[in-house]
Amino acid sequence: MFLTIVRGDAWDETFQILWNGDPMDLNTCSLIRFTIKNDPEDLDSDALLRLSTGVGGVTILTQSGDTLGMLTVEITAAQLAAMLLVAGRRAFWDIQVLLNDGRPKTPLMGEVLFPGDITRNYTGDVGTDT
Repeated sequence: MFLTIVRGDAWDETFQILWNGDPMDLNTCSLIRFTIKNDPEDLDSDALLRLSTGVGGVTILTQSGDTLGMLTVEITAAQLAAMLLVAGRRAFWDIQVLLNDGRPKTPLMGEVLFPGDITRNYTGDVGTDT
């Protein structure tokens, strides 16, 4: 799955986790992680960004009906700024779930593109750089 996250913007996306074609009850997971890395072979400690249900940034929606298997990933503008992204950069991401029995599963993964934001003035008036 390909994601586009604009450098400088806050970003959020809702995903539905399917396992064997059916929505997965995320209450059967002890932890859910969202990770972005320069290269899939990089160590987790070298990741550009790591979010989880444990440290924040990943929120499980109510697990019933149409929201079964659904979660939201939210990246703040400050977190994106801390990644020191170069416009046009590509990286890799995944969502990994850790089942209550300790087994890890990686149901979603792909590439992410970070296009540069054109407007860099977040708080000032039009025509200013602050």
